[in-house]
Amino acid sequence: MFVDDLLMDEAVLSALGLASAVFGFAAWSSMRKGRPIDFELSSFLNAALAPGLVLLIVALKDEFTWPLPGSYNILFYDPLVFLGVSVLAWWLTLRSGQRFLYAGVLTAILGLLTIYYGSVGYSLGMTLEPSMMFALFALYGLTGLLSLPLGIAIDAYRMPGQRAKWVAWAALIFGILAVLSLIVNLVLIAPTVGAHLAHAP
Repeated sequence: MFVDDLLMDEAVLSALGLASAVFGFAAWSSMRKGRPIDFELSSFLNAALAPGLVLLIVALKDEFTWPLPGSYNILFYDPLVFLGVSVLAWWLTLRSGQRFLYAGVLTAILGLLTIYYGSVGYSLGMTLEPSMMFALFALYGLTGLLSLPLGIAIDAYRMPGQRAKWVAWAALIFGILAVLSLIVNLVLIAPTVGAHLAHAP
């Protein structure tokens, strides 16, 4: 039986993108005012865990079953695995009380890979909207790449006596990139909903 869960993946991705944007702006506001960010950080990562795990589990399942035509499974599901792993790494870092630097390094590398996947897909003319597809991959990849300076900023900000306002810019840029990623994803998902409902597999 053919099962195409890419629409659900995009919907969950939109929810995660919105949560990331809210966190970015909330953390920026708190950092700018010199307030602790532990509440925003834990609230965001606890909320992000469920969609992150859904994306990771579904994408791993699709890596083995290949529900899409050919290499489209690699193009779409590899980056979703990257995203799910990134969310899980940040959540585990929070729960274990460790530094976010290393989760940031991991997420940055996976973000670069996401951009690379998008660039290759664009050069091969994959999907009906290769430019929008590349924009989506690039923006989500850049958001992941920015997780490295964001992790460094969070570590520095949480140190006793450290309340430097410059670190707030990392959170602000993270929030802006998350908003842009969300907008592109919604532009892509809007016509997909009708197409999937009208012609169910």
